[in-house]
Amino acid sequence: MALKRKRNYEAMMVFKQPVKEYLLWWINHIPNVNTSIRSLDHKLIIYTGASSTGWGASCGDKNTHGF
Repeated sequence: MALKRKRNYEAMMVFKQPVKEYLLWWINHIPNVNTSIRSLDHKLIIYTGASSTGWGASCGDKNTHGF
């Protein structure tokens, strides 16, 4: 939301407590993982991009975008 309102990628964001707890869970548990969360058996590859002037995505011959 900070980016949407101010168009500032460096803007400070304030998270509510449930979001903070969720992020802290990931921060505390990722170092303890013994397996990869990524598989080499890909079904689809989705490319995405976003900027202050729009966004886009493609998968195979399918594309979408917005402004």
